[in-house]
Amino acid sequence: MTGLERHDLDDLTAGVRDRLDALPPKERPRHRKMTTENIIWAAVLDQRGLSRSLTAYLFRVGENQMRNLIKQVRPHLEALGYRSEPIPARLIDPSDLANYVMHATAADRERETPH
Repeated sequence: MTGLERHDLDDLTAGVRDRLDALPPKERPRHRKMTTENIIWAAVLDQRGLSRSLTAYLFRVGENQMRNLIKQVRPHLEALGYRSEPIPARLIDPSDLANYVMHATAADRERETPH
């Protein structure tokens, strides 16, 4: 979903986390239900074009809270030069996401299976 290999996502997350940790504590994005990593991943998904309402649903937080968290993190992604390709589908609700993941997973398996 992030468009990144796991090690690239880990590197990006570490870079953003370092930038956030350098901020005064009161300026850091925080949410009682989300880790800093989750907040960063939500911002990556937002950059990929996942709707904020769906992102909020996935992380079980309010949409306004999600919007504020993403707004705080996005400049740090951009400062590190992160620009993502949009997800090639419009994902509005959980069923859209489930269908997208099922088809993407099936396509990946097809490519890996020798014919």
